[in-house]
Amino acid sequence: MSESVWILISSLGAMLGGVAVGSWLRHRLPEHHLTGQATGIIKSGVGLISTLAALILGLLISTAKISYDSTATQVNQITSDLVLLDQLLATYGPAAHEAREPAAPTFSLTSDARCGVMPKCYHNLAG
Repeated sequence: MSESVWILISSLGAMLGGVAVGSWLRHRLPEHHLTGQATGIIKSGVGLISTLAALILGLLISTAKISYDSTATQVNQITSDLVLLDQLLATYGPAAHEAREPAAPTFSLTSDARCGVMPKCYHNLAG
């Protein structure tokens, strides 16, 4: 099993264990710990913890999105630069054929990757 499945199983086990321990302790606590004021304080604490957890998860997702967008932008910029370089070398004609030939597989791969993101792009790199 993968690591994420183990984390899921252990988290579920911890939650169910907490419910079981809480149910067991409820019958053993003195009455003054079960008043409305005590349960209100516990509810406020649980609300604070859940709000902080939601905030942390939101920041985590936001950071991952920013990282993905930054990497995608860099890949698109590099691909654009390679396509521009290939087109520039193509304008020089046969004199630049020796420079274009070793890089042709790279140009083809990067343009295919870019066209996967932007299907209407120009990728006639053979000519």
